[in-house]
Amino acid sequence: MKRGAVFATALVLAATACEADTTTRVVDGEHVIVKGHKITLHQLDAPESKDAKCDREKGLAALTEERLAGLLLAAKDVEFRKTGMACLQMQDCDGFVKVDGEDVGDILIREGLAVRGVIEEGGGITRDWCASAPIDEPAEALVPDEPSAPPPEQQIAPAQN
Repeated sequence: MKRGAVFATALVLAATACEADTTTRVVDGEHVIVKGHKITLHQLDAPESKDAKCDREKGLAALTEERLAGLLLAAKDVEFRKTGMACLQMQDCDGFVKVDGEDVGDILIREGLAVRGVIEEGGGITRDWCASAPIDEPAEALVPDEPSAPPPEQQIAPAQN
């Protein structure tokens, strides 16, 4: 290869590397890619889809991933803040992701689809997503055993002419 061709190829590669990556998508309930950066949501434990221990966890994982994707898709503004050292694009970074100014981790926690936890000795945060959720935890309501009709006072009567 001639010197000019090598230089031109190197120039194209360098220019491509400097372009901003606009990729934003969900990897799983705890990981998202925002503007080309893979972010592990800080101290967040969400149900696992790939290594689910039971059907309940797998169902909650699908719900969490769908909700997270919906939040990212519907947002006018998606931003992230890393908690540690600067990291390169597509390197996994610990951080916070906000959609329209609200932390997605806080939204998932509020909706019972994730929990914040203390990092255990082995480095991970875990919750038993297969165990029955406490009554005050909303996640149980998101994955009902059987569909049920709303109470009579909440049912809508058909319009009459």
